[in-house]
Amino acid sequence: MYNPCYSQLATAMGGTGFKLADECDLEKVVADFLACEGPCVLDALCEKEEHVYPMVPAGKGLHEMVLPPSQTGAPAPKI
Repeated sequence: MYNPCYSQLATAMGGTGFKLADECDLEKVVADFLACEGPCVLDALCEKEEHVYPMVPAGKGLHEMVLPPSQTGAPAPKI
């Protein structure tokens, strides 16, 4: 499954789009995003195998949200 470029989609709809694809750009892109006035979208790309918390596994409900191991003491889930 491939997602659209959400930053371009936001721009096409009259908002402002920001794309974060490289960790070295993190500070600048997030600062620009937070300083933006009006509707804006941050399209932050991450590694496919990286765990992003909190997460809701496919087919699960919000009440089945997975929290980071630092908050639960459990090892990271295998998805």
